[in-house]
Amino acid sequence: MNKLSSIALIGLFLLVSVRGVLAQPGTQAEKLLKFMKSGDLTNALEIVQNIDSVNYRDKDGISLLMRAIEAGYTKVCGLLIDKGANLDYQRADGATALIMACRFGHPNIVSYLLAKGANPDLQSINGSTALIWTSIIGRANVVKILVDNKANPDIQSQDGSTALIWASLKGHTDIVNLLMDKGANSGLMRSDGVTALLIALQEGMTEVVKVLLDKGANPDQMGSNEISALMRSSQLGNTEIVKIL
Repeated sequence: MNKLSSIALIGLFLLVSVRGVLAQPGTQAEKLLKFMKSGDLTNALEIVQNIDSVNYRDKDGISLLMRAIEAGYTKVCGLLIDKGANLDYQRADGATALIMACRFGHPNIVSYLLAKGANPDLQSINGSTALIWTSIIGRANVVKILVDNKANPDIQSQDGSTALIWASLKGHTDIVNLLMDKGANSGLMRSDGVTALLIALQEGMTEVVKVLLDKGANPDQMGSNEISALMRSSQLGNTEIVKIL
């Protein structure tokens, strides 16, 4: 074998070796992904102990941490976080690990993400934050965790909706109470000109209306159509609310 051929073979050997080393973390990550998707917590916990590529993402752009949240694997999430997983990575629709933990209803993971520095105010593509999503779904315990960790209740999504507006629309009285106690601005308007109070009136959420008024919502504030809460209540024939106003 001539000198040139020897050099070429050595170069090929080194290239294969380097590729093998670089591929190893991805291989571990792919195995972890497979175990989580198949519901194999035992093997998932074993392989995550020594995984190097904590920020590996699958073909859909979903991180290992996000997949662990989907599976509800709290211990796997904790290990990935401790190993340096990117807490604020946003997938294609803008959702973060925190938003996903809120939507899937994992309060322990939510608490741990926030304790490790996850940003509670990052917005998905439509402008929704973790607090907005949680207020839509109606998980008061998770809302409390978020607001206790300084989540901003007054961030507005693309259509102007806030966490308070959504909670009022859905009739989540306990969440409305929590948000108002944390200083949520009840006067913020959606793009169609309605406030939390007006939308609660329109949807017949009497208990929500009572909480909003008790916590300081302005009954005289006009919507974009120049209609106040009192005027709207009269239009709807809601005599109970008219008496309160």
